[in-house]
Amino acid sequence: MQYIQRHLERKFAVLEKTTVRQGAGGIICMSEAPIPIDPRNCFIPCNLI
Repeated sequence: MQYIQRHLERKFAVLEKTTVRQGAGGIICMSEAPIPIDPRNCFIPCNLI
């Protein structure tokens, strides 16, 4: 899981280099509970939607 989290942090970091305005976001997945990726993004369990 740690590898996946670091991999995703780098992907979100690419967006920070752009001039596009960003809000909080996340990735919908099959996890049991929300899992933070970084301070503004997280894994969102599909059963919460």
